[in-house]
Amino acid sequence: MTTIDFIRETAIYMSQDRPDVYDVETAVEELSTAIENLREEYETPFCCVTFTSYVMTRLYEDGDESILFSRKISEVILCADESVGVVAYDHAVDLPFITDGLDDEDFI
Repeated sequence: MTTIDFIRETAIYMSQDRPDVYDVETAVEELSTAIENLREEYETPFCCVTFTSYVMTRLYEDGDESILFSRKISEVILCADESVGVVAYDHAVDLPFITDGLDDEDFI
C-alpha cells in the first residue's frame, strides 16, 4: 500500500465519521495539507497538527518517518488565568460538545 492509499482510506473514514464537515474530496485536501505541513518540519523528531475532530502526528527518527492519524475524543483547556474548560468531540462523552461552543459556566 502507498501514501495515496492511506490518504484515500482515511478520507473515506472522515467523510463517514463527520459527514457534517467532510465529503471525500474535502477530506483528501485536508489530509494532504496536514501531511505537507508536518513534512515541512523535516528534522523535528515530533510534531503534530490538529483539525476539526482529528490529530495528525509525525514522528521522525534516523531518516524514517511515521504519520499517525487519530480522532480526538475529548479535550481539557488549561488557560493562563488558571480557568479550565472541557469539550467532547464525540457525543458518547458526557461533556459539552465542541460545536456547541464554550460558555462561561463550562470553565471552572
